[in-house]
Amino acid sequence: MIDCLDRTPFPGRTLAALNKIMRPGGVLFLSTLNMDSIVWRALDATGTNPYWAELEHCHNFTRARVVSLLQSYGFMFADYDRRASS
Repeated sequence: MIDCLDRTPFPGRTLAALNKIMRPGGVLFLSTLNMDSIVWRALDATGTNPYWAELEHCHNFTRARVVSLLQSYGFMFADYDRRASS
Protein backbone atom coordinates (compact mmCIF):
# COMPACT_ATOMS: atom_id res chain seq x y z
CA MET A 1 0.00 0.00 0.00
CA ILE A 2 2.21 2.79 -1.29
CA ASP A 3 0.70 6.17 -0.35
CA CYS A 4 -2.76 4.61 -0.02
CA LEU A 5 -3.65 4.45 3.67
CA ASP A 6 -3.57 8.23 4.11
CA ARG A 7 -5.93 8.59 1.14
CA THR A 8 -8.44 6.07 2.47
CA PRO A 9 -11.48 7.58 4.23
CA PHE A 10 -11.76 4.62 6.62
CA PRO A 11 -8.29 3.10 7.06
CA GLY A 12 -9.46 0.72 9.78
CA ARG A 13 -12.00 -0.87 7.46
CA THR A 14 -9.35 -1.19 4.77
CA LEU A 15 -6.88 -2.87 7.13
CA ALA A 16 -9.57 -5.22 8.47
CA ALA A 17 -10.48 -6.27 4.91
CA LEU A 18 -6.82 -6.76 3.97
CA ASN A 19 -6.14 -8.85 7.05
CA LYS A 20 -9.15 -11.02 6.26
CA ILE A 21 -8.04 -11.82 2.70
CA MET A 22 -4.29 -12.13 3.29
CA ARG A 23 -2.74 -15.56 3.49
CA PRO A 24 -1.14 -16.63 6.78
CA GLY A 25 2.41 -15.32 6.82
CA GLY A 26 1.59 -12.71 4.18
CA VAL A 27 3.29 -9.32 4.28
CA LEU A 28 1.71 -5.91 3.99
CA PHE A 29 4.09 -3.24 2.69
CA LEU A 30 2.86 0.21 3.66
CA SER A 31 4.22 3.66 2.87
CA THR A 32 2.73 6.97 3.98
CA LEU A 33 3.66 10.52 4.91
CA ASN A 34 5.11 10.92 8.39
CA MET A 35 4.02 13.76 10.65
CA ASP A 36 6.99 12.93 12.92
CA SER A 37 9.53 13.95 10.28
CA ILE A 38 11.69 17.04 10.57
CA VAL A 39 10.54 18.14 7.12
CA TRP A 40 6.88 18.00 8.20
CA ARG A 41 7.61 20.02 11.35
CA ALA A 42 9.62 22.61 9.37
CA LEU A 43 6.79 23.05 6.87
CA ASP A 44 4.30 23.45 9.73
CA ALA A 45 6.54 25.98 11.48
CA THR A 46 6.71 28.17 8.38
CA GLY A 47 3.03 27.73 7.53
CA THR A 48 3.91 26.18 4.17
CA ASN A 49 2.88 22.55 4.71
CA PRO A 50 0.98 21.65 1.52
CA TYR A 51 -0.37 18.39 2.94
CA TRP A 52 -2.98 20.08 5.13
CA ALA A 53 -4.73 21.44 2.03
CA GLU A 54 -4.58 18.38 -0.23
CA LEU A 55 -8.11 17.10 -0.64
CA GLU A 56 -7.05 13.57 -1.55
CA HIS A 57 -5.35 13.10 1.83
CA CYS A 58 -7.95 12.00 4.36
CA HIS A 59 -5.46 11.31 7.17
CA ASN A 60 -2.00 12.31 8.29
CA PHE A 61 -0.19 9.76 10.44
CA THR A 62 2.61 9.63 12.95
CA ARG A 63 4.70 6.48 13.29
CA ALA A 64 3.00 5.66 16.60
CA ARG A 65 -0.46 5.98 15.06
CA VAL A 66 0.37 3.73 12.11
CA VAL A 67 1.81 1.06 14.41
CA SER A 68 -1.21 1.27 16.72
CA LEU A 69 -3.65 1.08 13.82
CA LEU A 70 -1.88 -1.92 12.29
CA GLN A 71 -1.79 -3.77 15.60
CA SER A 72 -5.43 -3.06 16.36
CA TYR A 73 -6.39 -4.80 13.10
CA GLY A 74 -4.30 -7.89 13.71
CA PHE A 75 -1.06 -7.03 11.96
CA MET A 76 2.30 -7.65 13.57
CA PHE A 77 4.55 -4.65 13.07
CA ALA A 78 7.89 -5.80 11.65
CA ASP A 79 10.02 -2.87 10.48
CA TYR A 80 10.13 0.88 10.14
CA ASP A 81 12.36 3.05 8.03
CA ARG A 82 12.28 6.81 7.83
CA ARG A 83 13.43 8.13 4.50
CA ALA A 84 13.85 11.73 3.49
CA SER A 85 11.92 12.13 0.28
CA SER A 86 9.99 14.81 -1.51
